Formats: sequence, C-alpha cells, structure tokens
Amino acid sequence: MSLPDASVDRSRMAASSKRRTRRHVMLVALMIGAAAIMVGAIDRATRRTEGPLRGADFVHFYTLAHLASTHRVSALYDMKALHEAQVALVPESKNFLYPAVYPPQIPLLFAPVAGMSYETALAVWTVLTIVGYAVILWSAWKPVSALLPNRGLLAVTALVF
Repeated sequence: MSLPDASVDRSRMAASSKRRTRRHVMLVALMIGAAAIMVGAIDRATRRTEGPLRGADFVHFYTLAHLASTHRVSALYDMKALHEAQVALVPESKNFLYPAVYPPQIPLLFAPVAGMSYETALAVWTVLTIVGYAVILWSAWKPVSALLPNRGLLAVTALVF
C-alpha cells in the first residue's frame, strides 16, 4: 500500500484556490458593475434642471479656503457672507446653502487649493483623496499580506468600497 503523493494534494488545493479566487473576482466585478449602473440611474433620477454641479460637497471647503486665504475670517461663521462668497467663487452653487459648522482648522487644510480655479482644485483634491485611500489600504494590508497574498483581490475590494 502506497501513501498518497503530497504534491498532488497541493496542486489540487492550488487549483481549487485559483477557481475560488476567480469566482470571487467575478462576483466582485459583477457587484462593481451593478453599483455603477445604480449610480448612473440615481444620478439621472436626481439631476437638477440646470445640470449637476461636480463636487458639490467640495464647494464649501473651497469657499472656506478662499475666505481664510484672504483673511476674511469673520465670514467663515456668517451664513449670509459665506453663501455670498460661495456664489462669487462658484456661481453654479447658488442653490446650495452650507451651514458654518467646521472649526477654523478646516480652512487651513484646504488652503493649498485656494489659489486654483474650482475645477483644478477639485481635481487636485480628488487625486489627493485617492492617493490617501491607497496609502491607508496598503498600510492596512501590509501586516497581513502573508495571509492575504492576492493583490488583485485587494485592488478589486478597494474599488468596490
């Protein structure tokens, strides 16, 4: 009676693991596709008549940065002055009213983009956010990389989140 060959068992396990990983990647890809369709449908359903303002949530931070860089600190906590400055900087944002709820350190965080146009500042902030997200993911994955060696699965999971 001969003992089973350990290398055959390992190759079967590896093949099984590859199939399972492929299935997971396909499932995640389907989830990303479904999410993209939902985002598109929601965007169309909620589109305003004058069209969407890209980065509508960034407008407030952009305005705070401009006010701080021009030393108009009192306007940071005056709703009317804040809205007037916002509309002067980004006229398409006239229908958006943001309350003054952030501490004075927040405008300093966004100060580097105060001298840029709104579109450029939004692009720079978006890139910085993506890079920051990637750094956080990498630093969280690195200690457990021996247990989770599949970088592709990490990337797909990051995209889904």
